[in-house]
This record gives sequence, C-alpha cells and structure tokens, in this order.
Amino acid sequence: MATQKPRITITLDQDVYDTIRGLSEVQGVTMSGLVSEFLAMVNPIQQRVLRACQKAQALNTESKASMVSSLEASEAQLTEMLGPLLALMDQLVDEQPPHSNTGVTNSTDGTKNEKKTASKVRSRALREAEEDAEFESAFRGLVEAGNDLGKAREELRADLVNLRRKRTE
Repeated sequence: MATQKPRITITLDQDVYDTIRGLSEVQGVTMSGLVSEFLAMVNPIQQRVLRACQKAQALNTESKASMVSSLEASEAQLTEMLGPLLALMDQLVDEQPPHSNTGVTNSTDGTKNEKKTASKVRSRALREAEEDAEFESAFRGLVEAGNDLGKAREELRADLVNLRRKRTE
C-alpha cells in the first residue's frame, strides 16, 4: 500500500550509508524506517534550531552578536557532554564491559537450567541490543544537535559580517 506521507530523496556519503544499512540489518528494520525513526526522534531539537534561526534572521547586529556568543557557549557545553559518551561508545565497540561490570560472570548448575538460561541469555541479549540502539539514537541526536548548533552559529556569524559590511558601505 502506498504511503500518504511526503517522500524525499537523499544522497549519503558511503560511510553513512554503510552505517544505516548495518543498523537496519541488525535491528531488522528497513533503512527508510530507521532514518524516519531517527529523524522523528531528533525533530524536537530540529524544531528548536529552526525557531532560533528564524528569530536570528529578524535580529539586529548587536543581538546577533549576542546570540553567536550564546550558541558558542552552548556548543562548548554540548562538546563537554559528548566526551564521556564518546568514551563509553568506544568502550562498547571495543567489547570491554564498563568498569562496574568487570568480573561479573554467569554460571549454570547443570542441564536442568540450560533451557531457562538460554532463554534468559536471549532475552538479555535482546534487551541489551535495544538499550544499545536507544543509546546510539540518543547519541546521534546529541551529535546532530551539536552540528546544528555549529551551523546556526556559523550562519549567524556570516549574517553579522554581512550586516557590518553593509553598514560600512
């Protein structure tokens, strides 16, 4: 059945495409479904950025300079917050458990618990995969928000330079 939702076509860098394809395969969803879900999750952040950019277009030179300063401060805070998240992601990728889980083992006491243990292992693996996906989605949202803040800051700087140039002409 055809969808009534608007459609777009995008061009991706190969590494971004490979990541989306890999995640869609691991999660058992379509690539478009994965991208759509991700965009829906970051949409509230994007809406804020849009409102900020729209307001910035209507500001005078002094207000734009103040806004650039605020965006730079926000970007610095976001960058500081991303440091531990990046370290945790690297740790997860390297398959090293967080230090709080180091040394934890799972033992069974014979064959009578094998089915129950296998089921628990599968359930735990599914929960961990879902948690990893949620973490990765939140992480991507933070990275995207940081990128958007940087872009908005650069656009405001360019507007500020143009306004100053127009004043001197």
